[in-house]
Amino acid sequence: MQSTILDFEVPPELTGIYAAKHREQLRLSERGPVKIDPEWFSLVKPAAHRSLHAQREIERVFEMELLYNRWLAAQHERRRARRAPIMTRVNVGGDRHMLACNVSSRGLQCSGRPTKGIVDVEFKVPGLAFPVDARAEVVAFKDGSVLPLVNLRFLNLDKVYREFIDTYVGLRLAAIA
Repeated sequence: MQSTILDFEVPPELTGIYAAKHREQLRLSERGPVKIDPEWFSLVKPAAHRSLHAQREIERVFEMELLYNRWLAAQHERRRARRAPIMTRVNVGGDRHMLACNVSSRGLQCSGRPTKGIVDVEFKVPGLAFPVDARAEVVAFKDGSVLPLVNLRFLNLDKVYREFIDTYVGLRLAAIA
């Protein structure tokens, strides 16, 4: 059985590289690091029976797979920080306010609408006598009619603040559990 992709015939042993939904289900079921299927390494090697067009397509798809896996690994790493619920006012750039919903040593999730991509934030963490000052980058924004949410990633949070927030998150999560 042959499958036609673009303008050349693809041998049956190569059709697995296009089964993105199957690979995605495997990735979603894994809780460990993102991995490349071992089958890829045998497919990417040139074969005498394979046309030049087919080989180039395999290499192109393999490069896309590598890029996608790097992106997945970055997303996994980004969301790895433990976060805890917090309700505190966040001063944004001195003139606007948002409400923090959760905090981690890597960033905040707030309700509100961002006005710029990079903002200066100031907020209080329970147990800390003075406010935390940091520069943050907007990494996600979900505009809801009732509650718009913005995710901020700290760009220059001082080590002392980072350690205090980690301690706060650990204590808060222990109290919730």
